[in-house]
Amino acid sequence: DIGEGLVVRRALQGEKLVTLDSLERQLSPEDLLITAKKGGSTTPVGLAGVMGGENSEVHADTTAVALEVAHFNPVGIRLSARRVRGRIVGISCRCAAARNALGRSLERRNRD
Repeated sequence: DIGEGLVVRRALQGEKLVTLDSLERQLSPEDLLITAKKGGSTTPVGLAGVMGGENSEVHADTTAVALEVAHFNPVGIRLSARRVRGRIVGISCRCAAARNALGRSLERRNRD
């Protein structure tokens, strides 16, 4: 449930996230999070560019999904992955042509 929308923010010192591989990750302010906004607060749903949160996993009874399209600094993403001892499972686009295709892909998805 993304509530009122997605918000990208830095992790708070000591904040934790259980990722899709069921491991609890200790986060630091250097980590970038994808969060769901609800009321005046945000709840982490993924470690940006690295791995989604267990609370955002798709199940057999899932009826709606949010498509997140973003380009993150690859150096920051690699550092976050190392910091949490995780492997990067996000799709990585490293060239300008691929980054430009993200927007076109999203536009196309919205038309279909």
